[in-house]
Amino acid sequence: MHLELVSPTEVWLQAAIASGSWRSALDATACSLNAGAVLLAWSRQGGGIDVEASVGSPPEFVRLCRDLARNASDGVLERQDTALGWLTWSVVQRLEQGQRIALFVLSDDRISHQALQTMATSAANAVITRADLDAMRMTSSLMTQACDQLSIGLVIVDASMKIVAHNESWRNLLTRRDGLSAVSGKLVCRDRGDQNTLAAAVATVLEGQSADATVRARRARGAEPYVLRVSTANGQGDAPSHCLLLVVDPDQAPAPNGDIWRAMFELTECELIIAEALLSGGRISEVATRRGVSRETVRSQTKRMFARLGVSSQVEAVVRLRRTTPFRPAPVRGGA
Repeated sequence: MHLELVSPTEVWLQAAIASGSWRSALDATACSLNAGAVLLAWSRQGGGIDVEASVGSPPEFVRLCRDLARNASDGVLERQDTALGWLTWSVVQRLEQGQRIALFVLSDDRISHQALQTMATSAANAVITRADLDAMRMTSSLMTQACDQLSIGLVIVDASMKIVAHNESWRNLLTRRDGLSAVSGKLVCRDRGDQNTLAAAVATVLEGQSADATVRARRARGAEPYVLRVSTANGQGDAPSHCLLLVVDPDQAPAPNGDIWRAMFELTECELIIAEALLSGGRISEVATRRGVSRETVRSQTKRMFARLGVSSQVEAVVRLRRTTPFRPAPVRGGA
């Protein structure tokens, strides 16, 4: 039987990329060092120590390592425990990340300090790599959430117009089927001429002949066309392979956002109701009727709202409010 040899660095790197438990790397390390048990301890942000041990590690060994990890010194140390055996550990400190990583080994006999230090360095690099990857995944997830809140459609395509990624506003826009669609995973304009123009614009931007381009996509039944802004990443060493399309939807009305208005202008609840009504084209008399108050009351509250917005008319108020509504309408959630 042929057994493929894997270096300590590869074992720990594979565990870092796989995420989840460190068990596979710990078990492989125990086998490599001919040890009865191996434990990894690392400091976490905000204080405290996390530990994970190989299969079959004695509870006494885990408790002892946890205590030692709190005040472990740099380098390789060892001690003999009459009940457990030889305990050897190596501490690696990563000052730039502010982390301390320790690898503990329990064995019947003394082990090579150099071999342990090599393993400990590999383990420390794996812990840092996983933390970096987790941070990247979190950043990517947050950026996706941010893009999904925008009212403008965002879609990334390659040179063949294949859709690589998109936000929620783009998904909602496709449901209309009135000008843009996705066919076999590719972006397709309703009008063939617009399709050719868009494809040419994407090619021009990807080839570096233009920094960006703006094209239109005509819609069914004479509706106002969509407008697509084509751009790509700047400052890339190699030629870019993907474009970002920003799709302006002429039918997308700004969504009232009470949280933003409350934070920005310190509007009261009554003033928020008036602001939402103005943005949707409502009238003061309609607001008064809906709330069951007099028109004079609503007029007084409207004047106070104007003062908070720094405007003097309904037209100016609507313009001011529109400028602070960058997000798409919140999805309606079903009842419990």
